[in-house]
Amino acid sequence: MHEALFDYYPALKKLFEYFVSVCLAFTKLDIPISWYPPSGLSIEQRYLKTAKAKVSISVGKGKQKTVVLKRKLDQTDTRVQTQAILPNIIHSMDASHLILILNKNKVSPIISIHDCFGTLPNNMIDLETLVKLEFINLYSKTNFLEKFHADLLNILEKNKIHYEINKLENKVYVYLNNSDLTLNSKKSKKKNIRAFNFLTTSTRWKLNSRTN
Repeated sequence: MHEALFDYYPALKKLFEYFVSVCLAFTKLDIPISWYPPSGLSIEQRYLKTAKAKVSISVGKGKQKTVVLKRKLDQTDTRVQTQAILPNIIHSMDASHLILILNKNKVSPIISIHDCFGTLPNNMIDLETLVKLEFINLYSKTNFLEKFHADLLNILEKNKIHYEINKLENKVYVYLNNSDLTLNSKKSKKKNIRAFNFLTTSTRWKLNSRTN
């Protein structure tokens, strides 16, 4: 399904690759990913790995029941991070849409299930207009991707992580000191300075800086 979508919407593939590269880099840095949707919410994503343990307990009359317990580890789960980032960003934008609608306080009552809205029959036209207007405002007044990217750079600076912006390549290179990166199944075979190649004791990992 991914291949069909990416073939039909190549920009979506670039967007997906961008978010995956962000997750891989920030996981390697052991830094949570944070973003701020237009509603003003502060969202932080860091899924942790879990360890499972099976415990047998007695339930009476000689019967045993096996219970599986999960314990969170202080290690970021790279697979879950990369799988969850795009859905979570979409959910945060949907939540912002709802918050902006409610803040207008123009229609009452409003009921909502995820991204579905309802109200009394005599209010439906007003609600429909409000939903459309706030949706347009949400995606036209601000460029969320540019702000998301700028916030990531601020996070790197706050954590004193060195990075470089290559405007010609339209990429950001993040220095991961004393790290041996094998995050991509296809490592660069070129020996000049490129992503995944070593620079003394540092390795540079690329973040595509923008999706067209």
